[in-house]
Amino acid sequence: MLLDVYLMLIAIGIILFVLGIERESMAYAGTSFVLWMIIFAQSFWVYVPGDTGYADYTMNAVSLAFILINVVWMFWLVLEKRKREEWRPPMPGQGGHP
Repeated sequence: MLLDVYLMLIAIGIILFVLGIERESMAYAGTSFVLWMIIFAQSFWVYVPGDTGYADYTMNAVSLAFILINVVWMFWLVLEKRKREEWRPPMPGQGGHP
């Protein structure tokens, strides 16, 4: 992968990761997860134009950490949504209080 595109994916992945946590959004977290999966796969061979390619094993570890954090965060968001729905009072006409 080209170095410029690689760096842009890392920047966008970090920004979406922060936005996903800040806004508690599954869309941002899911998009960040997909970008970090792409970064993880592409970090095995990074091509620098006019030079040779190289493998970036440090980014493998960093992207794997972001992937695991994203998975835990998305799981937490699903549990929080389920918890909010469980404790929500019943709608009028669905039983419960009149």
